[in-house]
Amino acid sequence: MNDVRRSQFPTDIYEMMSEPHFPLGQVLMDNADAFRAMGLERPIQQRLGSGSFGTAYEIPMGAGSALKLTRDVSEAQAAVLLKGRQSRRIVHVHDVWAVPGSFDGGLRGWYAVHRQLLTPLNKTDSVAVEILFQLYNDDMLSLSLPRSAKQHAMISRWRSHVQTFVLEDMGSAVSVDDEGGVVSGGGGRIVKHAVQLLVQIGSSVNEMHRAGIDWEDIHPDNMMRTPKGTLVIGDIGYGEMHDDFSGVVPLLTHEVAREYVASLLQPTKTAAP
Repeated sequence: MNDVRRSQFPTDIYEMMSEPHFPLGQVLMDNADAFRAMGLERPIQQRLGSGSFGTAYEIPMGAGSALKLTRDVSEAQAAVLLKGRQSRRIVHVHDVWAVPGSFDGGLRGWYAVHRQLLTPLNKTDSVAVEILFQLYNDDMLSLSLPRSAKQHAMISRWRSHVQTFVLEDMGSAVSVDDEGGVVSGGGGRIVKHAVQLLVQIGSSVNEMHRAGIDWEDIHPDNMMRTPKGTLVIGDIGYGEMHDDFSGVVPLLTHEVAREYVASLLQPTKTAAP
């Protein structure tokens, strides 16, 4: 079996976006057998959502899971580092492959990441995370929580920043919740909710850091919930790795895909959730 090794990747998002690559539609058609073997038969109907560097699809593996096709090599490396790791606040990654042919001619290649199926945030969560994201962009807080008594002081500082932002900048934009109820106290409820999410996101970022990933891409689309309702990092791409990408991933051929799916169906194996 051939391996694909990528030793370098751009750290600038604009460089990543501008690098030449095969269109996703061509990648899907050229590798239709392999994707079909994993349950991706109707890409348009199975599409969950798209980002700057890839698209996720729902596939019927296990009790349901997602197949993310991405050309963000940092996401592929993160998937390698997280594969099989039962993290509490990071999406579970079951496997990762390089897509054959997509690296031809020196183009930015595509990777396939098989991961846990998640649900997007609701309106209230999205507004709260957006507040945190804007604060983080302004360097007003750090999401790498120290595990010490200092954490309480940091949370108090965050609460002050969040409340100031809500009162001065968001105003009436957060005055109504999902049920149409008025948020009392000038955004008091959304402030409390944002601080609760902030602590959970801090825990997620810490888990990423312990896995070897300095993850910074915090916004509502990248934070999701598990079937049990736990807030997790759902999109693991565009992080800065502690080391250059040196992971080796197999090619996603039709035979590899069939073997992988068959392994999940063995009585001694547990199907990917």
